[in-house]
Amino acid sequence: MKASLFGFVLAPLLIAAVSLPAAQPRAPATSKLSAPEVLDPVGELRQIDKTAYNDRQSLVEQVNQRIADSEQLMRAMQSRAKSLDAPSRAQFNTYIEAAKKQEMQLKRSVDDLRNAKPDTWEHAQVMLGTAYQFFDDAMEVLNVIAPPVTPQ
Repeated sequence: MKASLFGFVLAPLLIAAVSLPAAQPRAPATSKLSAPEVLDPVGELRQIDKTAYNDRQSLVEQVNQRIADSEQLMRAMQSRAKSLDAPSRAQFNTYIEAAKKQEMQLKRSVDDLRNAKPDTWEHAQVMLGTAYQFFDDAMEVLNVIAPPVTPQ
């Protein structure tokens, strides 16, 4: 149910943001990190899928570390967004709020996975993978609006 709600509420916003040209920061950025480098969605989703029930604590720690790294990335993006023009900054602020909501859902899914029993393990894995993908998608939109500055 939540996945379909996401599709109706946030997906049109994501499509609109991706179709817009990326606003260029006017000042140098303090970080050159990007969402794919921090979140590694393909690798992480494979890890979630193949982790056995008895190894769930290491998976929880790994995903929590990715969340902590993404929080640093969000702070760097917010710093870069300060140099955007007003409309781009307003758009960025809308999407950062959406990303924070997805982050909260991801944290809930991590908690559910941590507390899963053997008979609910597969469901918890699917829910974590879904939440992780939605969070990564939200971070990708932010990355388009406030991309890392590459050296000239």
